[in-house]
Amino acid sequence: MTILEQHTERMQALFRKIWGPDAVARNLLLLTGGASKRTYSADVVRCGKVLPIILQLFQARGEESGEHDVVPRLTPEQDASIQTLMKSAGVAVPNVLYILKPDDGIGLGYITERISGESSGRRIIRDDRYSGTHATLARDCARTLAAIHTFDTEPNCDFLPYTPAGDLIARFKHQVDQAGLVCPALEWALEWLDQHIPSPVRTSVCHGDFRLGNFIIGREGLRAVIDWELANLGDPAQDIGWLSVRSWRFGGARCCGGFVSLEEFIEAYVEAGGPSISLPDVMYWQAFGNVRWALHCLRRGVRYLDRGRAVSLEDTGIGRRFFEPIHDFINLVEKHGYRQ
Repeated sequence: MTILEQHTERMQALFRKIWGPDAVARNLLLLTGGASKRTYSADVVRCGKVLPIILQLFQARGEESGEHDVVPRLTPEQDASIQTLMKSAGVAVPNVLYILKPDDGIGLGYITERISGESSGRRIIRDDRYSGTHATLARDCARTLAAIHTFDTEPNCDFLPYTPAGDLIARFKHQVDQAGLVCPALEWALEWLDQHIPSPVRTSVCHGDFRLGNFIIGREGLRAVIDWELANLGDPAQDIGWLSVRSWRFGGARCCGGFVSLEEFIEAYVEAGGPSISLPDVMYWQAFGNVRWALHCLRRGVRYLDRGRAVSLEDTGIGRRFFEPIHDFINLVEKHGYRQ
């Protein structure tokens, strides 16, 4: 029996344990095999009914790569917990069905319902089928962020990490030193960020990776927000700034996500009950996001070997993009000249 067959059999045993001896998984597929987790899709058949599920398996601590050594990552239990809390607040997230236990024998992770829809940022922006959805998507995202950012953090969210912007920048600088990279533009960007940190209007629950690629949509609008492993406590402007990073517009012409202007999005966000956030603060976090993404590209690109094996073409391709967000950072600061 191959390792893949053994792994599949352990999953089938888990499904029988959760849903009964007659449960069987059909159409078991590996959707993504990233550095920090693997995502499987399956249809669990039980009593003649089909339950579409997603199984997330997380890599053990120390095995992951990418930005998670710098930006704190939640454990699978914490990830599932924040999704459950957000579900109770009316945020569109998949229902968490089961959190894996050590004796389940397949690793750390959880199972959620599978939400049908489109998640490819490129298709959402460029496919004519979704062109009429952009205005609705903008309103849905604004309402969603408003609900996330106004969620009562006491006492339920004490497990979420809080890392001040200055500490993150210090970690970024250490990452550059470790890589042995000499890049005056990046060094200037890090110093600029350090000198212009805005005072947050409040400390809120933040998704941490709120962008196209982590949305599931239909033609009627937003169906679910996924990938909560970078959720944190912080400045709510960070989520809007990250959504506005050019790399996450997928060729869209509009600044915020490629589908709405930043001014319109902030207005819709405040109207939905979000805290009053200034445009300069959001643009600071957009600049911050460019550097964050550049350093993620750097880390992926310099890993020529991963545990003795050559890294994937995807990793080397991401590494090649290092200079794009640095160029975006410089253009952003020079064009707007804010907070000089």
